[in-house]
Amino acid sequence: MNNFISFSIPKENFDYLFNKNHYLLLLCSLVIIIFFAMYFSRQKHRVQKISSIVCGFLLLALEGLRIFWRYKFLQHNNQSLDFFNIVQLDFFTTSLWISIPLILIFSILKRKGKPASKTLNFVFGVAGLFAVISLIYPININSNFEFWHCYNLIYAITRSIICMLALMYVFTKWISVSNFLDMWKSLLSLLFFGITCFCLGSFANTNSNMFFVNEFPLFNSIGMYLPSPWHIVMLGAFLFVFQIILHLPFLIRQHIKNRHV
Repeated sequence: MNNFISFSIPKENFDYLFNKNHYLLLLCSLVIIIFFAMYFSRQKHRVQKISSIVCGFLLLALEGLRIFWRYKFLQHNNQSLDFFNIVQLDFFTTSLWISIPLILIFSILKRKGKPASKTLNFVFGVAGLFAVISLIYPININSNFEFWHCYNLIYAITRSIICMLALMYVFTKWISVSNFLDMWKSLLSLLFFGITCFCLGSFANTNSNMFFVNEFPLFNSIGMYLPSPWHIVMLGAFLFVFQIILHLPFLIRQHIKNRHV
């Protein structure tokens, strides 16, 4: 139990980038995403709605637990206890914060037989994207601890729930597939999330480069040294292309379905 909630920083860090720890993270996440997406997509509308609302409140609870654990962690190690340090604010966390209340609101308002508001399409155009990126490139996982530590399990579960809901909503027509695949709207949603994150980062006066204000480290690692703010333009283009690739299966499925109608 102590290892599960441990606050003490061990002498040796754990590497989570493209190794057995990373593959374990991906495997556990895929099991949650695929199993529950398939299970809930076969249920009646009432069960789907209740499940979505429960998942929304679960996301809120998990995020609250994550912030509480980080507060205790910083306190235990005599580190700065200012609020934005406690929440470890960055681009991906901010996107999660935007997504959770919107998921809850539109899950509650969703009526049987009617596609959800276009805002829900808009949310999963980006929230699903960020969740997938966070699993493929787990920047925010705590490398001080093993995968089975509570903080890292919360990291995996929250992103898996976002992806699972996105899949369930698409395949049960909770959101319109055509709108979900409207790429220019997805680009606008990227801009909205990006501007919100940058404004919040400026307000918080945080030095975290996870807002990508100064540079994008991944570009530097492959030898692309782009002067500010052009790295942000390139990042937007990169995310947009990645989003198109992720949405292609939905487009192909819809095309095949239309041919058989």
